[in-house]
Amino acid sequence: GIVVKHRNEEGGLGIFFYKNATAGGDWIIQERICNSDWVAKHLPPNAPLSTFRVITQSRASIDFSNKPKDGDVTALSCVFRAGREGASTDHDSILFDVDVNTGVI
Repeated sequence: GIVVKHRNEEGGLGIFFYKNATAGGDWIIQERICNSDWVAKHLPPNAPLSTFRVITQSRASIDFSNKPKDGDVTALSCVFRAGREGASTDHDSILFDVDVNTGVI
């Protein structure tokens, strides 16, 4: 877990304890990740982590007697969420369609 305390609070005020979900807590605590160089060169300065969102479907569990095979999971659609300058997340973004067959944005 981690402890977060406001710099201007005293006497145990403004302190918060977070326990990671991997240890039975309610929070996902991880190191911050940044855009790759390739993604960053397509974004404005100070852009947030920008992601590719892929909608998939799976046929792997339709018949448990058959072992899953290539093609059981397919991509239905994909979008690149290019975060806007100064945004905290890519929820404030410009969306670009990605062709699931070619990967072309």
